Order: sequence, then C-alpha cells, then structure tokens
Amino acid sequence: YGDKLKGEMMDLQHGSLFLRTHKIVADKDYAVTANSKIVVVTAGVRQQEG
Repeated sequence: YGDKLKGEMMDLQHGSLFLRTHKIVADKDYAVTANSKIVVVTAGVRQQEG
C-alpha cells in the first residue's frame, strides 16, 4: 500500500502547483488529519486482470 499511497499524494501535490496549498500529506494513520480543513479519502476496488 505504501507505493500506492505515495502515488496518490504525489498526484495531488502535482495537481495543486498553482493553488495556495499549505501542506499535502499521506498516511495510513487518520491522526494526521487532525486540524485539517480538507481531507481526501481515496477508495476503490482492486483492478482485475483481463
């Protein structure tokens, strides 16, 4: 999950280059969301081959 989580975080960071974004972080621990103004949770089903 670590690489996937890092990839999602990097996508958000790259997409926000022109915004006044203070900090974008990614973690499996929900404690990092303390005092956040916005929290993005990504979820989905694993892709099946074929």
